[in-house]
Amino acid sequence: SLHRLGKSVRLAGADPTHPGSSWVSRMQADLASRIPGATLTTFPGTGHLLPIQAPDTCAAWAARGMLEPR
Repeated sequence: SLHRLGKSVRLAGADPTHPGSSWVSRMQADLASRIPGATLTTFPGTGHLLPIQAPDTCAAWAARGMLEPR
């Protein structure tokens, strides 16, 4: 059903090669490819605790999304 979202979606994900990543990190690229117009930003060097491991980077990424036109 992901292809029916009909909205622009921005996904953030941990580094799937990081020792602390989970199965979710490994499936994110496939998930993003199933949503038309979706973008996936992967944060290198982060694992399951992405917002805690890279809080400033995550906050800047989220803030940019709030400022982009819809």
